Order: sequence, then C-alpha cells, then structure tokens
Amino acid sequence: TVEKKTHKKSFDIMEEPLPNAWNVENKSPFLSIDSDRLGVKYIGKAQLFIFDDLSN
Repeated sequence: TVEKKTHKKSFDIMEEPLPNAWNVENKSPFLSIDSDRLGVKYIGKAQLFIFDDLSN
C-alpha cells in the first residue's frame, strides 16, 4: 500500500455538542471539517489531517 504524506495537527475546541460541520467552522473559521464523515457528535480534542497533494 502507498501511504500519502500527511501533516497531523491537534487543536482544542469548545466542548459542546456539534451537530454539523458548520458549527465546527464557526468555532474555528480556518478549519473545514465534515463532522458527519468523522462520525463524531461531541468533540473535546480533534485531529486534523491535511493531505499534501503537491507533486514532488
């Protein structure tokens, strides 16, 4: 299997119910998270994976 190069970042967000990605974006405008894909409803610490699509 070929692994994609990823940058892993951890960030704290407010601990409260997050029914959809829009709420996450409101808390952290610079993030784009699809909470449905993450399969989470309650987040204290989230992991953000940024895929490096640059062709080297």
